[in-house]
Amino acid sequence: LSIPSKIGPGIASLGEMKPLVVVGSANADFVLSVDRLPCPGETVSASASDLFPGGKGANQAAAAARLGHETIFIGQRGADANG
Repeated sequence: LSIPSKIGPGIASLGEMKPLVVVGSANADFVLSVDRLPCPGETVSASASDLFPGGKGANQAAAAARLGHETIFIGQRGADANG
């Protein structure tokens, strides 16, 4: 399998790729665990809760970086407790 030096007009080869710049959201994702899904109109209590970093832009930048691509993320923090 050979990788062409040019993928198309103006597209650099893998060795010449520029950093990926992602401009997007960065959020705090609250994940609540429940024993079962509620019936319509019913309220169920969570048995556990977790907080994870997330947001479409942050997730895309993290995925690209995990794949080994040089990645720059530009986002804005909030002013609440999760900042």
